[in-house]
Amino acid sequence: MWERSCKWNSLLRCMRIQQNSEYALYGNDKTQSTLLIDRDDWYYLVENKLRGPISELSMRKNFTDGFLNEKVLVRFGRSGTWFPAGEVPEFKSLFKSPNIFKGSSLRQFGKYLLIVVAVGLCFSVVKAIINKRQGNVVTNKNELTLSPSFQWGLTKSGVIAQTNKARQENGALPSLSENPLLNTIAEERLKDMFKNQYLSSHSPAGEDYTDLAGRVGYKYGRLAENIASGTFRNDEKVVDLWMQSPGHRENILSSDVSEIGVAVGKGFLKGQEVWLSVEILGHPSAGINNEQAIPLQWGLTKSGVIAQTNKARQENGALPLLAENRLLDAVAEERLKDMFKNQYVSHYPPSGEDFKELAIRFGYKHDRLGENLASGVYRNDEKVVDGWLQSPGHRAAILSSEFSEIGVAVGKGFLKGQETWIGVQIFGRPPAHH
Repeated sequence: MWERSCKWNSLLRCMRIQQNSEYALYGNDKTQSTLLIDRDDWYYLVENKLRGPISELSMRKNFTDGFLNEKVLVRFGRSGTWFPAGEVPEFKSLFKSPNIFKGSSLRQFGKYLLIVVAVGLCFSVVKAIINKRQGNVVTNKNELTLSPSFQWGLTKSGVIAQTNKARQENGALPSLSENPLLNTIAEERLKDMFKNQYLSSHSPAGEDYTDLAGRVGYKYGRLAENIASGTFRNDEKVVDLWMQSPGHRENILSSDVSEIGVAVGKGFLKGQEVWLSVEILGHPSAGINNEQAIPLQWGLTKSGVIAQTNKARQENGALPLLAENRLLDAVAEERLKDMFKNQYVSHYPPSGEDFKELAIRFGYKHDRLGENLASGVYRNDEKVVDGWLQSPGHRAAILSSEFSEIGVAVGKGFLKGQETWIGVQIFGRPPAHH
């Protein structure tokens, strides 16, 4: 959140403080940082002439006195981007309910009246000049053409460029190479923060940037993350903010990283419209080409659940492997469909047909039968089996010496308004004479 405190006098300047910008580097906690961004560094163009630098107070006075309007081009800093004043957050509110006489003296009013009269007398001449110059503003050196698509905020390429600029200016460190897998990690983190309404290196969903690296297949020897939220004038400002924070600065200037991925986006976070920026910095493991890494599957597979179940049996008493049975697969699939259809997770379905009755219907003859169910957000097959092994009842079914066959069904869908995975295991043992 941006908080603002201003005292208008010749000695004090307006400061903005952004809090709770978080970072993480192998388990570091969050930090706070302060960034001075408003100085006597505003410029504007009038009749193709560059005016400035002046303070924000002086700029605001020019607008309230009527000497400048919302269409005049302004910028912050010598290398800033030009924008119409009406689009700049610092001055936008001045034009919502215009009152050109607010704060003006009688003398200033007289000057304004004279200008109006002069414009009225020379209307035809002024109109011709405006038509001639419409659409372009030319400085002494360059021509500036405004595009409707010009945005106030952040870009991925700009954040990467400013990060590399900071590295060059602080020890001439090698530039970081953009990596598509690190971009994917950053994009997933950005989406998750907007979706779950938080700003932290630790996701409520349980998947942080290191987990995502494993999911997308980025094998690393070093990995770090920078996060920022707020109203940023441009890419330079968000990198400047990180450079004010010891933890973020350490990540940017680390000689242990060689690659970068970035995601930026604008949206609502806890009721406020803000920009979020995520920077993932990494260095691949020796001999690994992460450009060609194959992303790992996210979610559950039938074959994977069976493999992880048999792995657990081998690691806990070297029990015999369970053989997959197509009839038990069919029972599991019917159970899965019924739970999504009737919106429940239970061994006792509202329809009244449980796994034992389904086994009879499908013709599976048995003298022993069992069922495990699970629902949630699972990173992979190992996670759902690990979850079952943490539960005494489910663990007993997986490690039972009385079962010899297995059937599995997995699927993703909506359960009571939440997108989730459901996993079904059916264990069986056919009669001795089978």
